[in-house]
Amino acid sequence: MVRKSALIELLWSEHDEEKAYSLLYTAAYYLRKAMGPYKDYLKIDNTSGGYILNTTNILLDKEEWEDSLTSAPPISQETIDDYTKIMKLYRGDYLQEYDYWWAESERQRLQKMWIATSLKMGEWYNKNAQPDKAISLYEDICNRHPQAEDAYWGLMKIYADMKKDTLVSQWYDLLLSVLWEELHVKPNEQITDWYNRWKMAHV
Repeated sequence: MVRKSALIELLWSEHDEEKAYSLLYTAAYYLRKAMGPYKDYLKIDNTSGGYILNTTNILLDKEEWEDSLTSAPPISQETIDDYTKIMKLYRGDYLQEYDYWWAESERQRLQKMWIATSLKMGEWYNKNAQPDKAISLYEDICNRHPQAEDAYWGLMKIYADMKKDTLVSQWYDLLLSVLWEELHVKPNEQITDWYNRWKMAHV
């Protein structure tokens, strides 16, 4: 449910209350009229406090994606290709082209789900002797979500195993820079402790 007062604040805050409510009811009327041909699928219901859009016989891509992911069996040799197909359906964050305040919590929830699954896939690839695929996944996470610390750490650990010391330091330095510039914070202690131990062993 979206509160009427929230809609008025969002759309008609420059008008007095009586005028704003008149505009709201007019807009709701025309929305219902425009949705008439789709009444078997979409319906705007009026409550005492606001409006609700009810849907029937509609498939939403975000729900299909989430259902596919949550119902998938654990990652294994038999399922990793299925996970790859599912994750390819996530082409960007939920309603990323629109700055809707009401969509932000859902956007973040789905984003966390995508990141968590990508990290699990990267870990599986690395444990199953496919570091190049893990690197590709971790880099994709870093590009899409620069504050996802575990993706940087995944890259650092892979490059440490490969004895590519310069790349380990480069990814840690990049994480330092991104977090400080965007959030004014340092990496979590677990990553910093790991990096310091690694660095001491490679002096």
